[in-house]
Amino acid sequence: MLRVIVLASVLALQVLGSPVNIPSSLDESLQSKGTVDVFLSLESPQPILSQLKARRILSRAERKSVVAGALKSHAEKSQKSLLAFLSAQPQVTVKSFWISNEVYVKGADGALISKLRARSEVLNIREELKEEKILPAIPGSQTKHMPNALEWGVDKIGAQAVWDAGFNGNF
Repeated sequence: MLRVIVLASVLALQVLGSPVNIPSSLDESLQSKGTVDVFLSLESPQPILSQLKARRILSRAERKSVVAGALKSHAEKSQKSLLAFLSAQPQVTVKSFWISNEVYVKGADGALISKLRARSEVLNIREELKEEKILPAIPGSQTKHMPNALEWGVDKIGAQAVWDAGFNGNF
């Protein structure tokens, strides 16, 4: 009996397609923030690139044009239905990426994520990673608080001490 259930589950996944890959951190972000910014991955453009690789395209300009055209066409076809669906969602901002065949959705709530999970063309949903860029502090530099202070590089080489000793570039 257990074998029958497992076999039926495997067949159902093959017929219906595999479930959308969504990290658990996305659900946690939705609970804490209410909305998330996500990337939706659709059918990979790799087969298109493999077909183009087999063709002999001699010039670089022609190769760039053919590859860009093929990727744009692939993305346009595979994203058409999804973009139409998302354009009817007033709370989100959407951007299409034709090179990777992904769609960026800004401001998706839990209800929209659930609807996206059910869409057959969406293979993966991942949250946009936002990392704050922290610049290292430079010891002895106070240029952040003093707009007329020396630039950090001038301060770092000790130019002020040389100037104070009377050396200013004049002979």
